[in-house]
Amino acid sequence: MEQQGFKEWDLLYDIEDDSTLFFCNHTKDDILKNPSNFRLATENEFKECPPRVFLTKEQAIDCLPEGDNIHTFLSPNKHMLLGADESREDIIKYINNDEYRVEIGGEQCRSYGHGLVLSCEDRPPIFIEANEGKLKKYDVIPKFE
Repeated sequence: MEQQGFKEWDLLYDIEDDSTLFFCNHTKDDILKNPSNFRLATENEFKECPPRVFLTKEQAIDCLPEGDNIHTFLSPNKHMLLGADESREDIIKYINNDEYRVEIGGEQCRSYGHGLVLSCEDRPPIFIEANEGKLKKYDVIPKFE
């Protein structure tokens, strides 16, 4: 699976987002849309900005907890958190909406049990309650070599 000079599991630096990520199956489409936005990351960039792990829609839905309602929260500004229960059906609609990208959240949101993050360009991220055991299955980040 070599495309545009990048190989699966290469650590890339996203010039536009100023972040690192791995080139793997679930990010291939984003990278191939505009390969000039990416280059191989350096070891310092990896240490300073851990890579983002994006999920496919199917993987994200697999990580949802059981039940008809799922808790979410978002932070419209740095001083406020808003939380609400959403129907499982609505969460799945959000995940399937092509405006959103789904990724595994960082340490803090995962410690709250909300390890799925839906991000969209013009809205604050939505942190979604997730099954941590299933998230771990997809959170496979190889070591920098």
